[in-house]
Amino acid sequence: MVHMSNLKEQGKKAFIWDFSGKMATHGMGFVVSIFLARLLEPSDFGLIAIVMVIIGGASVFTDIGLGGALIQRRKVNSTHYSSVFYLNIVIGLLLAFITYISAAWISNFYNSEQLLPLVEVMSFLFLINAFSSVQSTRLRKELNYALLTKISFVSSLLSGIVGVLLAFSGAGVWSLVAQTLAMAVMYNILIWNTSKWKPSLAFSWKALKQLWGFGFRMFLAGMLDAIFTKLDFLIIGKLFPPATLGYFQRAKSLNNMVAQYSSESLMAVLFPILSKVQNDLPRFQNIILKSLGIISFIVFLLLGGLYLVSEELIVLLF
Repeated sequence: MVHMSNLKEQGKKAFIWDFSGKMATHGMGFVVSIFLARLLEPSDFGLIAIVMVIIGGASVFTDIGLGGALIQRRKVNSTHYSSVFYLNIVIGLLLAFITYISAAWISNFYNSEQLLPLVEVMSFLFLINAFSSVQSTRLRKELNYALLTKISFVSSLLSGIVGVLLAFSGAGVWSLVAQTLAMAVMYNILIWNTSKWKPSLAFSWKALKQLWGFGFRMFLAGMLDAIFTKLDFLIIGKLFPPATLGYFQRAKSLNNMVAQYSSESLMAVLFPILSKVQNDLPRFQNIILKSLGIISFIVFLLLGGLYLVSEELIVLLF
């Protein structure tokens, strides 16, 4: 059994690193978005929002919940990690291919020829992200959020610079595409150079079946979340011009900051911690109740503050 004080200390360090990292990464990203908002048209943000909703929705199928199952399962060996890694690559290739050949249909559905090349290029994001998924999962399971935070910040900073420079040069919506792809590539390079784990040649269907029971439930939860959080983008993108969706995307990104700076870090750290104490019900319940209290306090504090200064903040920044 994991020692209580040691696990608590690990959890605190992981939360501090993840929270401070999100503050730094999103804060820097927010500054970049202010520059981009002044350099690009609202329609540019609307077009990329449509593409990212499609990419984000399909990303639910990337590892079909097996990443979460790797964190939840107490006994995991190299074969489990390697099997999920190779499955991710295959699924990433499949999703990239399906999205690429569907680009014309998506473009026709939204009556926008501009979407065709954007969707085709962004489809490669599935394959790029597949290469780093297991490394990220392993670091989360080990509560090594210090390394994850450093990698995320550096990749966000460098890709943000790429996006701003291209926007200054008049690249338009392609500056957002380049920023997104550059971030994924840089994240892969950094995590492969710093992570101790490398895939072996082992692959086992038996190992995947051992993870599937929990992974399938994670997959269903992710699918429902994707539907309810991205449906509004799909509808607005269909019924209104891209500029309208661009304004909506900018407003929702501010609203999402409440979740990012409140529950997101705590929930990210809680999952691997709770997985370690899943057989100790009283301890499990105690952690849940304390976490809910902390999340509720932070959420109400941030919501109240944002409500009071929202108009002045938006006018000042954008």
